[in-house]
Amino acid sequence: MPDSLNILYIQTNGDFGGTETMNYRAWGALTARGHQVDIVILDDDANAPLAQVYAAAGANVLSLDGRHRTIRALYQEIRGLLRRRPYDIVHLFGLRVNLLSRHLARRHTRAAIISGQRGGAGGRLQAWLEWLMQGPVDLYLANSLAGERWLHEAAALPRDRTTTIHSGLDPTPFLNADGADLRAEMGVPPDRPVILHVAHLRPIKDHPTLLRACARLCEEGVGFELWLVGYGPEEARLQALAAELGLADHCRFLGRREDIPALLAAADIAVLCSRQ
Repeated sequence: MPDSLNILYIQTNGDFGGTETMNYRAWGALTARGHQVDIVILDDDANAPLAQVYAAAGANVLSLDGRHRTIRALYQEIRGLLRRRPYDIVHLFGLRVNLLSRHLARRHTRAAIISGQRGGAGGRLQAWLEWLMQGPVDLYLANSLAGERWLHEAAALPRDRTTTIHSGLDPTPFLNADGADLRAEMGVPPDRPVILHVAHLRPIKDHPTLLRACARLCEEGVGFELWLVGYGPEEARLQALAAELGLADHCRFLGRREDIPALLAAADIAVLCSRQ
């Protein structure tokens, strides 16, 4: 293996979701080890939050603004990008990214092609597409055993072309975090329970189930605060639902935050209610 690899990540969007955050951390670690990692964001333009963070950190990031361009234009731009640098690894994230890029990467590079599998489920159409278009892929990389099992059972992919590497975090910031100052800053008494949910505000995260559960707590006279950390396309709808359920005095939408360790330390309950 050469001392320095040329790696290309192509991902769907420029928001701070779980996959995108892990990719950003991987970019930093790989760059620190001397590898060249280029980033392509398919759907969003250069104003997307993650695109700006990459650019500020000195990354070579290309935002294609795919929502406002034709498939042909995207196809041509990705093809040109693959021709410009001799990539050793092309790592693809998301169904549409894979559909656009797999055969291009195989045709125009000698790179190892990795398809990132996120989540543990997908529809029959997605499974059929994975099976049909598996040819160019050297390795399917899941971040959960459920994701790898879906590749085997639903998409009928061979086991020798799949593996799982769980997403990892440095635990140090979480072990050393103190939430007392944050609770005081938020005006929360020490004896008032705080429920914390950290996730992108999109349907798969199923925030409505959490809001309805919290409404039942209100009906039973339980005192608490609900902190929803994250942003996304469902924000306005979720704010309206929270108001409709009578949670205005209990629920705070905190948006994107950098202090997740402190938020977790300040909370009494951390909850996720994702559909997958």
